[in-house]
Amino acid sequence: HRERGFVGPDRFIPVVEANGRAAELTAHVLRQALADAAHWHASGRPLTVAVNVSATLLEDRAFIGWLAQTLRESGVNAEMVTVEVTESAAVKNVE
Repeated sequence: HRERGFVGPDRFIPVVEANGRAAELTAHVLRQALADAAHWHASGRPLTVAVNVSATLLEDRAFIGWLAQTLRESGVNAEMVTVEVTESAAVKNVE
């Protein structure tokens, strides 16, 4: 930020989640990470990517379906992607 400097995820993620914007932010980050991974692979650098996902989204079947479809469409091997669960929200249904 121009005036505040670096704003860490511990400051902005709770605001994103509280305002119901976690899915949008995660979708943007995931699409970019997959595009980067595909580019790196095509350039001979098969690097993995990791994307943080709010625990609240893991209970959303629509989001899970979108995640699976987006991964399939990206052409990136699922083994090259790590989904990390953020600690800011409790997981209510571990299934």
